[in-house]
Amino acid sequence: MVQGTLGLVLTLLLITSVERVASVARPLQDGLAIDSNRHDCAPHEVDVGLCPSSVALWTADENAQPNEPPPGANELIGSMSSYSSRDMCSAPARDFDYSPLSLHSVVLTDLVPGARYRYKVKHGSSVFFRAPSAPSPDAGLKFIAFGDMGESEHRAAKSPGAQYTADCLKDEVEAGAELIYHIGDLAYANGHKTIWDTFMDSIEPVASRVPYMVGIGNHEYDWEHKNSHEPDASGADLPYAPDWGNFGNDSGGECGVAAAKHFMMPSFAERGYWAPGANAGNASLGPDGCRNPTLDRVRGAVPSPDAAPAAGAGADAACGAANHGGLAPNPPFWYSFGQGPVHFLTISTEHDLSPHSQQYKWIKRDLARVDRCTTPWVVVGMHRPMYVVFPHKSNRIVGQHLRDHLEELFNRYEVDVVVSGHVHSYSSSCNVLDETCIRREEGGMMHFIVGTAGHKLSHIGRSQYDWVSSTEERFGYLRVDVEPRGGMTLQFVGSEDGRVYDDVRLEPDRARLRACRAAEA
Repeated sequence: MVQGTLGLVLTLLLITSVERVASVARPLQDGLAIDSNRHDCAPHEVDVGLCPSSVALWTADENAQPNEPPPGANELIGSMSSYSSRDMCSAPARDFDYSPLSLHSVVLTDLVPGARYRYKVKHGSSVFFRAPSAPSPDAGLKFIAFGDMGESEHRAAKSPGAQYTADCLKDEVEAGAELIYHIGDLAYANGHKTIWDTFMDSIEPVASRVPYMVGIGNHEYDWEHKNSHEPDASGADLPYAPDWGNFGNDSGGECGVAAAKHFMMPSFAERGYWAPGANAGNASLGPDGCRNPTLDRVRGAVPSPDAAPAAGAGADAACGAANHGGLAPNPPFWYSFGQGPVHFLTISTEHDLSPHSQQYKWIKRDLARVDRCTTPWVVVGMHRPMYVVFPHKSNRIVGQHLRDHLEELFNRYEVDVVVSGHVHSYSSSCNVLDETCIRREEGGMMHFIVGTAGHKLSHIGRSQYDWVSSTEERFGYLRVDVEPRGGMTLQFVGSEDGRVYDDVRLEPDRARLRACRAAEA
């Protein structure tokens, strides 16, 4: 039990072979207004993520005392983190005066994939959730993706559609959605603690039940270097501000601090990479770096049995950390994880993505290591889109640079879908490469721009590029259903009426070939 410390206790009780009860007892945080409809010590802002074990985080009142765990329960000790306005990088966020926030987290280990659990935070209500499925081509996955939401309580003029989407997300989770994927522009808080509080409360009904995975957008990170006292939350000494981009002080000086504290994203992907020992004989090292042996099998590029192996220790030499200077993810800015048949790669368009950058080198290493026999589909989440509709000139310029940096790399490793936001309208592309529609067996990928979760909408011009497949000016989100060893269906759903306005089916032509086993090679 916690005795006068800012820790927490998680208790876990087995009820049946597939259902377990967890009760969380926690000392809570100061400086946070308590909802008058709740108990004085009620928890706030509860959310669940993947890390790669599930993680529960929350905030609440500092005066709460831990309760006794149920008889026979196991106890896990969690941790606390904190931030205040003094941790921000620049004005106006750095000039706000509020007490340090205390955020508590606990890692739920040894969960049985697919098993149903129940947990309870001190003075809160019991919440049911199902443990995420392990990476496997035999599993299906239903998830929701979008960007640019905000909250409608304090900033209804800026985000008039946020509450519509928040309400729809509850229905989607009830209907079986297993994951929420929010690709940047989360709260639009600009350093205001109250905005973060109301946003986190608005998503708690779903974020407390399924993993709520996030990417970083300009309104979480972009800042101006004036009197910054230390590196920002991503470890950068200076903000990213290329002369060709429209990068400014969109976070109001937050520089990623609040987002990184509120959302604990994976620091590594422990499953879903191909095993170097098992595949060393199939690895080959080209002049530009690693090749993925699980893709080589599909392409017919597996070396003959008498061919000389790659230099060094097989796959380790091609894709090991030592070969790339010990590269590591930098969550929540760039990271990856696998769930069911999908490998998710989340990257930051608010940081350097040119080939010499650390982020690019990590992306390359991650894609080279994905086991496409285990996770046949790869979905990339990036806030700013590579393909931008008319008339958004400044965003189209940024998109061109992103394509220059990333498109060839994504094509080489057969990325299937790219999900973005930033532009506050919906658009989907054909299967495209270099602005040209091509057949999937020839390469390319599909892009879905879904910056429509709440922020006031932007105009789409009537005249568009040939690669544009569908456009909508309405609030909504992307509903994705991936079948076990089957296809992927992506639907754009309107938040105000629940109608499907775009329906795209990706057949498992490439993915079925990837859903192999090492023993079958």
